[in-house]
Amino acid sequence: RSLCLVLQFRKRTEADQRIYALRIPAGGDSPEPYFLCVVRVSPGGTLLTRERWEERRRVLQATYPDRGPEFLENESPAIGLRALREPVFAGPGGASFGLAFTTHDALFDVQLTATNRF
Repeated sequence: RSLCLVLQFRKRTEADQRIYALRIPAGGDSPEPYFLCVVRVSPGGTLLTRERWEERRRVLQATYPDRGPEFLENESPAIGLRALREPVFAGPGGASFGLAFTTHDALFDVQLTATNRF
């Protein structure tokens, strides 16, 4: 028995954003995707502002003072100029995970979102 994957890739431009989507179908008669990865690229400071990043780090430090530097590094990894992990959602229908970061030169914000069977 062989497994054949059909990947579907789309690129779309909305205003000043470019959106790339990779869809891996579940197969069979299911209309739902098994895995969907979306990459959104925008001008720096539009998806992840410095203020949002600083506020989220303050809230994390105040809410979880006993967690240590590894926790903060996990939530705000050292990627580019600044980065934040997006909230994780999970339920009976699937899960979602995301990360937003600003490139080192501050020219672009990049948001990655991965979902399965949502």
